[in-house]
Amino acid sequence: MGVCAILSTLCFILSSCSSDEENGVNGSLIVNGESFQVEDATISDGVSNEDVLVGRMFEARITGSDDSYFFTLEYIHWDNGRYSFELVEGDITDYISVETFSRSPVSVASYDYISGKVFLTRDKNMITLNFEDYTFKNDNDWKCVLNGSVKYKE
Repeated sequence: MGVCAILSTLCFILSSCSSDEENGVNGSLIVNGESFQVEDATISDGVSNEDVLVGRMFEARITGSDDSYFFTLEYIHWDNGRYSFELVEGDITDYISVETFSRSPVSVASYDYISGKVFLTRDKNMITLNFEDYTFKNDNDWKCVLNGSVKYKE
């Protein structure tokens, strides 16, 4: 019985010490005042313009106590007369737009930027997007305000 207790305690300690990324949590966002955990965050080349890739996609699933959303952000950076896939550190608000923000991976709405900022930081192969009152609305005038951060492994 003592060995089982020691093994149980050891398992608890090891699971308590693991990082959020190992547990599938890649940051947290506050959406219109409600807290969400970020899961399944991915970054990829994928914005196309007439079958030519011109940008990157930031995708994530966020889960709250009563709800969850999928979102996709397009990153398009025009640099020296051409599209650049290079991620710029700092304020990237002008390069980001909301493609999808819905309860399912597919959205039929389009989204318009209103205000706020998105900042990108890089630490080795980790990309972090920090949202500061980033506000947008959809076709039905549903307004959304994002605060917090999302971590992506590049």
